[in-house]
Amino acid sequence: MRAVPPEPRTITATAMQQKSGQILRQVAQHHRHFVVERAGYPVAAIVPLDDYHRYIQSVKGGDHGESPHRA
Repeated sequence: MRAVPPEPRTITATAMQQKSGQILRQVAQHHRHFVVERAGYPVAAIVPLDDYHRYIQSVKGGDHGESPHRA
């Protein structure tokens, strides 16, 4: 059974620019997800790379729960 992804935290585009290092560290080290808003509208998501790879595999219909770039 796959773990449920963490609830994304919403941040502004300005906050992303000002705190990009801290945000990327949280994504990499703590597996956090962020939704970036601009003018109050969600425009992007920042997720750990492994989660992104799993998403791409599931879209392609080959969800094997593994990263295509890892041996």
